[in-house]
Amino acid sequence: KKYGLKWWVDNGTLLGTARDGHFIPWDDDIDISMYRGDYDIFIQNAPQELNYPYFLQTPISDLSATSKTVSLMRLDTTMITLERLSTNFSPESGIRIEIHVYDGLPEQKTFVENTCQDIDTAFKLMLFEKMNYRLGKINDSICRGKCNYYWKLLYDILTLKSYSGAENLVRYVDYYNEYNEKFIIPSEILNDKFITLEFEGLEVSCPACYEQLLEHFYGKNWRKPIVEDGSNPTYYFDTNNPYTMYLN
Repeated sequence: KKYGLKWWVDNGTLLGTARDGHFIPWDDDIDISMYRGDYDIFIQNAPQELNYPYFLQTPISDLSATSKTVSLMRLDTTMITLERLSTNFSPESGIRIEIHVYDGLPEQKTFVENTCQDIDTAFKLMLFEKMNYRLGKINDSICRGKCNYYWKLLYDILTLKSYSGAENLVRYVDYYNEYNEKFIIPSEILNDKFITLEFEGLEVSCPACYEQLLEHFYGKNWRKPIVEDGSNPTYYFDTNNPYTMYLN
């Protein structure tokens, strides 16, 4: 509220909100989205505004993190895969809100593909440095400095390639992860108009055309629940204790 940022629930969180106002039983996090301009302001100010137990997880703030998506996390809780319970080298693993960003997209499809190639290059270079850090080849300070350079490069790539007033919007990172055109959204669906709906007893912001957005993502039968096939990782949750209590 302090910065007047626009945000809305998205993905499975929007789906659960629209269906019955609750979490999807097999969902494992909360998803929100922002326009690029609001996201930039949030990223610039959140580290100074947040106090423990809240933590903004980025590739720089957490050198163990490998996700391209920024998350807002509670460090006094646990959300960790069973696989990571067996290792001492784990990203910060509290219950989290994943933050997605929408950019304005030029008409050329090749523009998206070229941008995804730039994302791939910058992120692989960052992961290479993180692996060197994990293997003890470089120290914390050197790794953080190199990752900060590639994170800024990635951030600049996306910020410079966001166009206002475009006919379509794109979530570049999600498109890159899946190469799925569902992450290219006509701007009239996200028309800068929002309403509030109830989610777990709270009033949350949703796109006014949320039904169109859900149909775009999940098809015409989005109201009918489809149980996950179990291919996603299995998470362990604890709302009262930090994940570090569970690491061997």
